[in-house]
Amino acid sequence: MPLEHPVISRTIGLTQRTGRSLSPAAAAFARLLTQASRATTRRGLRRSGVG
Repeated sequence: MPLEHPVISRTIGLTQRTGRSLSPAAAAFARLLTQASRATTRRGLRRSGVG
């Protein structure tokens, strides 16, 4: 039987100056956060029976 653990969540925000582009490293990090957030949201919806 798997161990149960509490769900831990945190809100993370990204800001960017208008008219400025992100460095390649910052853009890659923003993509990583966005993809991880979407994957986590989908897993959470499936667990709750919504998705």
